[in-house]
Amino acid sequence: MSFCVLAGCLTGGQVLYTPGVYEGCGRGYRGDIRVQVFVSKNGIEDIDILENDEDDYAAAAMEELRDLVLDTGDLYLDAVSGATVSSSGFLQAMDEALSKCVMTRMQ
Repeated sequence: MSFCVLAGCLTGGQVLYTPGVYEGCGRGYRGDIRVQVFVSKNGIEDIDILENDEDDYAAAAMEELRDLVLDTGDLYLDAVSGATVSSSGFLQAMDEALSKCVMTRMQ
């Protein structure tokens, strides 16, 4: 299963973000997952997972997804096997956070 976070849906040209700190919430297997995303004009700089009630495996899966976003800048991500619902909740939270920042595409 693949997910597309809002910012990753824009293709062609350079994407510019409104700098700031944005929070989002998604639904995991055991409850809400809340993230805080630090954005510069050029993209995502950091992601904090503020709240989750997931088990250790799912929490590690969310950290893996977080690291993938930060390391590669790729927002088209596959769910982590065995933690599909938690992965989906994390990416929903990311989507909600990024939907709050204004983005433009430079050609």
